[in-house]
Amino acid sequence: TILDRDDSNHLIDSVIDDLGYNKKNSYRFPKGKALGGVFGLAHATGYSVEEIIEESYDKFTAITDEIGDVWRGYEIRKQELNTMDFDDLLLHWFKLLNDFPDLKRYYGEAFDHILVDEYQDTNPLQANIIDDLAHLHKNLTVVGDDAQSIYRFRGADCRHILDFPQRYEGCQIHYL
Repeated sequence: TILDRDDSNHLIDSVIDDLGYNKKNSYRFPKGKALGGVFGLAHATGYSVEEIIEESYDKFTAITDEIGDVWRGYEIRKQELNTMDFDDLLLHWFKLLNDFPDLKRYYGEAFDHILVDEYQDTNPLQANIIDDLAHLHKNLTVVGDDAQSIYRFRGADCRHILDFPQRYEGCQIHYL
């Protein structure tokens, strides 16, 4: 089963409740929606939850260990329920491509040309999946505007479009 954002948030909230973090602390523990953002950013960027908190959520620094407990509980609960959230779909797709070279080759051969719109808003995980799919033929067209990158909070990195010529030597650039 694929969890949408609301389902993910509710599942995280249930892990928080099961751990008793809403009752044990004198402060208000973050809700599933806030922690879902932390967890999603960890998946998208490849950084640990602790690194994400230190870099982007310093208001949670005092409860980093507890949030780590919730993260581990959430991952276990998803496995027990045989579910994945949207972030898992990308993460496991990336792992499949890298753990099974035959699968990577199959999909690399299956797509002769790949077009990615809004490339400035790709996160590292998405950019790596795209690179994996285009690894054989390098027939990759990306469209984007580095001045319009708006999804940094989801791990988007406009350097993907800025560094595209280094990633794909010999590419052609067309400015509009």
